[in-house]
Formats: sequence, C-alpha cells, structure tokens
Amino acid sequence: MKGFLMKVSPARLHGSTVSYLCELGLGTEDAVLIADHLVDAECAGYPSHGLMRLTGIKAVSSGFGKVAEPRVVATGGGIKLYEADGQLGIVAMSRAIEVAIAEADENNLVMVGVRGYVGTTGMIGAYARRAAANGLVALIMCHSEYAVAPHGGRRAILGTNPIAIGIPSETTPFVADLATSAWSYGDLRVAMREGRTVPEGVVQTVDGRPSTDPNDADNGSQLPMAGHKGYALGLAVEILCGAFVGGKIGRDAAPGGDAALAIVFREDAIQPKATVESAISALLAEVKSAPLAYGFDTIRVPGEGSDSNRRKVAEAGSLDVDDDLLDSLGLTIA
Repeated sequence: MKGFLMKVSPARLHGSTVSYLCELGLGTEDAVLIADHLVDAECAGYPSHGLMRLTGIKAVSSGFGKVAEPRVVATGGGIKLYEADGQLGIVAMSRAIEVAIAEADENNLVMVGVRGYVGTTGMIGAYARRAAANGLVALIMCHSEYAVAPHGGRRAILGTNPIAIGIPSETTPFVADLATSAWSYGDLRVAMREGRTVPEGVVQTVDGRPSTDPNDADNGSQLPMAGHKGYALGLAVEILCGAFVGGKIGRDAAPGGDAALAIVFREDAIQPKATVESAISALLAEVKSAPLAYGFDTIRVPGEGSDSNRRKVAEAGSLDVDDDLLDSLGLTIA
C-alpha cells in the first residue's frame, strides 16, 4: 500500500540518493548521473521511473566493482557503437547520448547503438529531452527482458520496448516517451504497491485470459498497446536493438543483454532553423487552439505536462516522496 507522503527538497533527495548509490559500490560520478536521472523523474511526475528503480539497481550492485572500461567503436557511415561493458543502464545511456549530441552537432546526423549495460536505462524521454535542448532531433528506443506477449499470444516474448522522440521548439521541447506495451512495467509496479487494479487490455493471466490484476504482469504477461499496432512497434524495436545493435532477441531466439538505439540529427540538417521552428510553432499553436472534446479542458503537447511538474516542484521547493518506499529501500534522507 502507498505510505505516508513526506515532503523533501530535490537537493536533499539528490544528495541522499548519491550517498545511497555510493554505498552500493558506485563511483561518485556515476552515482551523481543516476541521482540526476531518478530525481528528475520524480520532479517530472513519473515516480514509476524514479526512486522505485533503486530496487533494480540494488539487485545488480554486486557487479559494480567489476565494470570494465566502456568504449566507443566507430563502424563507419555516421554509426557508432557504445560498448558499456557492464555499466549501469542509466550511466551507459547518459554517456552514449553525450557522444550522439557531440557527433550530430558536428556532422548533422549520427546513429549510436548501446549494448552491454546492466539494469534499467530509466526514462528514455530524458535523453530525447537532452538532445532537443541542444537543438537536435532524437529518436531513441531500447528493448528489455521479455515481458510482453505478441498480439494474439499468451507467452511473454518481447520487452516493453519504449520509444522516445525529442524535437526542439521555440518554447517547450516536444518530448514523447511511450512504452510499446499497454503500460510500462514501472506503472504496473506502482499499481502493485498501491493495491490497485488496472483496466482490461493491460495484462493477461498465464493462460491468456483478460485480467485486471497488475501482478499478472509477473504471473502471466503484459499486453502490447493498441493491440496489433503496439505489437508491430514493439517487434520492430526488438529487431533493431537485438539484431542490429547486438542485444538479446526475443525470449529464447538469441541470448544477450538489453540494448538501445539512438538516431540524432540537427534540426537545421535540411532546412534553416528559423523555417523549421516557425513551422513547428504554427502546428503546435493550431493543435492547442483546436475545439475541445467533451470532458477536456485543454490540449497538451507531449512534454508540457512533465515540464509543468518540474516548475511546480521548483516553485514549491519540495516534492512528495513515499515514506514506505524509502523504508523498503533503506534510503535515509539526510
């Protein structure tokens, strides 16, 4: 069940998270990167990708002291491979996006594959947002451990396989971040903790029957978003990150770890920046001024909601954190 919500400043939460991660065996630089990511997810209103991810990070912490030196390998034609060699997923993705931003800014376009990491990559929309803040368009995807059944099947074969798109704009960057499963596993974990049911079409039982119990994400399987459409996207991500980048493929088709792929290019790669941003602004203005459907009071552009949440936290100087979650992690707020 959800516990008492305590108010804590982002700075204190960040410092305590860094200390916690260092105690697990991470170096300070990597601990700061991960804390940046997790606390930002909390501030953005995505607790499913925030401190809850420390459970998975702790589970793989025994290997932190054995991490090899990561390296970037150029494979030609604007394609680079980031060999993480055991780095935590959030660290590996953060480093790889730094490579992608630098390369795309200089050469207009770059494709970076990331493999060999362990644990969560976190909220991949954060990496798309970082690219957009640097005047770059980013398409980022990653695959994960099998959890989702193919459309019409009852056995988990695909990962939740999220896709994120970041696009610069004159105001708030456009940032879409969506799992190709009906819900992300993080959101299901929140429902499990709070003892809530989920709508039909999110999970199914082990024998393929409809379910509203979020625990069937573990006991049965998750379902793709929008039926065959989400399945097609999730399968494409599995192929690109598995076969192309060199991660695992499916449940048993080919062994390996999780992998990610980022395609990043300058917003002015084809047309002048002013032309691109003017067109984007005109489109977004038209979208936001469209007549509202029944029951709606606004139309949001992807990325606006999370940025609004960040501003509210900054103005309040604090955010709400589940005290029971902190206790279960053994994380003390200093």
